[in-house]
Amino acid sequence: MKIEYTLRFEDWAMFTMYVNRTVPSLARARKISHYGLPMVYGAFGIFAGLSLGDWVVGGSMLALAFAWIFLYPKLAEYRTVKHLRKLERAGAAATILADYSLESTKEGIEASISSASSHLPWSAIIGIVEDDGRVYLQLSSTSALVVPLSGPEVKDFIAECRKHVS
Repeated sequence: MKIEYTLRFEDWAMFTMYVNRTVPSLARARKISHYGLPMVYGAFGIFAGLSLGDWVVGGSMLALAFAWIFLYPKLAEYRTVKHLRKLERAGAAATILADYSLESTKEGIEASISSASSHLPWSAIIGIVEDDGRVYLQLSSTSALVVPLSGPEVKDFIAECRKHVS
């Protein structure tokens, strides 16, 4: 069974955000940024209010801490997309945002990306993750073949892959 598609920027960005959420070291750094910084701001705000009696500064710091907790996920997403757009403009994404051809065989997947091709044995695929309109054939925790779910032939291809990957 063979499928062909062109990887879109949106699919690449969503995979990058998926990696940011699921790789333990990246998720830990993100949680520290999401919750650690507001805790410092909140502690300083309480200190400024109680010890110094300056509730203007203390209240501002507490408000900033709460705003950071609610706005940080959107800020992180914005920064990720901005960085990926920068890579795209610089031409670094040309080999990623390309034409893909994937064919399942008894031994694995024959992958052709632009002009390069390779054979991936079934043992090289460590997992299959379905995420909001796309499927990731994971090769490691930070790399995968991203397959947009765009038709019945893709769903049949993924079903075939699931038979071989545990």
